[in-house]
Amino acid sequence: WSMAHAKLNDPERFFTFPNGPAAKPYFNLWAANAAQLREGGVLSTNIEISGIDTAKATVDFFSHRAEQGRCGLFTMIAWLTPPTV
Repeated sequence: WSMAHAKLNDPERFFTFPNGPAAKPYFNLWAANAAQLREGGVLSTNIEISGIDTAKATVDFFSHRAEQGRCGLFTMIAWLTPPTV
């Protein structure tokens, strides 16, 4: 909650309360990531959301949440380079 408010523009748009306002909010990480990419200049046509829940696909992906910390790790590095003219 506090990290989203510190790092995102208009973070409230990424939170929902499907179990009522007193329950923990759900955070739409996919939408937040896509918004940050667009705000950084990446065209929407260059952003793809896989829609894969890694917690339900542990055969193919590591999921710290689903495997309770007993799993490997993976990372991604991305960068933008200015177009050459």
